[in-house]
Amino acid sequence: MRSFPGRDVPPPPTAFGYRPPPEAIALAWICAGADCGRRGAGALVGAWPRSCPDCGHPVATHELADPWQHAARRVEIDVRLVRPRHSGDRVDAAAEDLRWHVVDALRQGRPELAEARRQRLDAFLTDREAAGSFDCGRHRRSVVREALEYHAVDLAARELASWYRCAAARSGSPDRRGATGELAEQLIAFLEQPGTIADGPAANEVWQLLTDLVTGLDGLPWADLRDRLDRLRRVRRAGPGRGWPPP
Repeated sequence: MRSFPGRDVPPPPTAFGYRPPPEAIALAWICAGADCGRRGAGALVGAWPRSCPDCGHPVATHELADPWQHAARRVEIDVRLVRPRHSGDRVDAAAEDLRWHVVDALRQGRPELAEARRQRLDAFLTDREAAGSFDCGRHRRSVVREALEYHAVDLAARELASWYRCAAARSGSPDRRGATGELAEQLIAFLEQPGTIADGPAANEVWQLLTDLVTGLDGLPWADLRDRLDRLRRVRRAGPGRGWPPP
């Protein structure tokens, strides 16, 4: 099995054609063969195999550190919008396109633009959720996570509120308990973030959403969520700036 020569070689292109610059930090590779998918991790590109140990296809860069991963995602989305990988992938790529632009505005430090783009994504996801044929939970979960990474607490709270409204609209869905359990986990995770738990409009709004959701569910579906909720209640009773992390 041949490896890339030298220690400081540029990462190979991604499977979607993005060519990382020489200074890019690559984190993982993947076999470019359509029917394989073997992966490997490691930031030392010179130690990566040139070809897949299983099938012999060339390897491609699979994951990069930012900002290069952000650029690679743009190339991937553009390719999938034109040449979807499977039935339904174009719709999925369209959602990822809208989400990418939210993150791009957050990266630029433009919260008002990020919120306007989040609203466009919310409208898109709401339409798909109403049709009942598209799993939007992972897109909403990613928006919340990415917003918190850029300290956009208010935007994350507004996305959780949009998610709650969609979940409430699907109250008759057979998978409601599992889907709303996922939402409850995200509401709890938001409140567990340092600086969000005890006070402030965003924390209070999310706490009210969580309270309403738990009441509507007649309790939480998973024991670990119930334990985390109990800890949050103790912290809320302790008052702003006290009691975190909970005992």
